[in-house]
Order: sequence, then structure tokens, then C-alpha cells
Amino acid sequence: MLINCKLSLDEPCYGSCYSFCYGIVQSMSRLLKALLAISSLCFLASCTLFSSSVNEQQQYHTQRVVELHDTWRINGRISISNKDENWYAKFKWHQNKDDFTLRFTGPLGETELYISQLRGQTLLKTPSVKRHGSDLEQLILQETGWKFPLKSLKYWSQGQPNPELVSRLEYNKEAHLISDIFQAGWHIQYPRRVEVVQAAQQLILLPKKIIVTQEHIKIKIIVTQWQLGEIPNKISVESH
Repeated sequence: MLINCKLSLDEPCYGSCYSFCYGIVQSMSRLLKALLAISSLCFLASCTLFSSSVNEQQQYHTQRVVELHDTWRINGRISISNKDENWYAKFKWHQNKDDFTLRFTGPLGETELYISQLRGQTLLKTPSVKRHGSDLEQLILQETGWKFPLKSLKYWSQGQPNPELVSRLEYNKEAHLISDIFQAGWHIQYPRRVEVVQAAQQLILLPKKIIVTQEHIKIKIIVTQWQLGEIPNKISVESH
């Protein structure tokens, strides 16, 4: 509808024209407010749904990993370095509840370091030394000179923080899985993960590459094989 009127205080048309224009402005204002309100609700809803989805996926991943803490086996390669030296080895780690064996071998397959715990008894062996003690991390430090966070690596190797320590977590771009853990002065990174089949034929993403750093210490782990769940053979340890 087109209204032809002059904006003059002397013209009788002014009142109706002003009322018409004012009504249009008010209607548009109400429409804009409604659209903004709807947009805000949609945004909040999408954020809530996204957050819920992320939390559910992370919760699922955490629940699955918690089940794996008891029994698993990993093979891989490890390097430990500081300002003065580097050390490389292959390793085999077999965990069965609180019992475990961890063997490091050199390029020719010879055992360079062997540590284990069986029914509360611990053992550390090198080609020249055999020692027992309640604190394996301290024994490793004394015999090798390396600071090696063995207790926490049980959890870090599976992409989770040590539940006994305070931690700060960061997530990858998709925010589905932990990308960084900051715990007890250590920074743990997960540049790569791999799909691993569980006993129920379900897939789970577990770390393929792990980088652990603290000041001048750098531990790099490449996992070449994951085996999850119950393992037919009981844990086999060397003589305690």
C-alpha cells in the first residue's frame, strides 16, 4: 500500500502517515527481537547438544579405558633423552591387575632392563644388577639415572590421567579425546592414536604415539601392538 502525503504539520495527512510509519517500525522491531530470541535459543541448544555429545563420547572412552586398566599388553619402542644423553630400546609391558612385567631390550634382543611386580614383591634387573625395593621408580633412578614415572605411565599409556594426582586436561580439535595431560610437573601429549579391537569386537582409540616431557627430560613411546582384556596365559615373571 502506498500513501502519498507530505510531512507537514499543516496537512491533516501527517497524523495518519506518522501512525503508519511508526507502526511499521514497531512491527519490525518486534520481529527482530523475536528472530534474535529464536537464534539465541537455537545457538544455546546446539551448544548444549554438542557439549552433551562430547561429554558422552569422553565418558564412554573413559569407561572403556577404566575396564582396560586391569589386564593388557603392549609392545613398542621407547626413547629417553635429556641434555646429556639418549637411550633407545624396545619394550614389552604385560599388566595383570596389580602385577606386571616390563622388559626393555636392545638392538640385538638382549635384555637391558627388566622390572616386575608380583604379589607385592618388586624386582629390578640389569645385566649386572638384581635389586628389590618398595619404590621401583627410585630403583630405576638409582640404577639408570633416568627419572621414569612408572606408576603414572600405567594410566598415561592408555590416554588417561593418573586418578590419584591432580591434573589439567586439554582435548583435540574435535574435543572427543584427551590430547594433553598436565600432571605432577609432567606434560603428556598424544599426537597419534590407533583403533584397537576389544574382546567384544568393539573398536576403541588408544595412543599410538606418546610424548612425555618434564624440563629437560623427554620420553617418547611408540606402541606397535595393543592387546586388551583377559590374556590366556598368566603373567610370567623372572625369579624374585
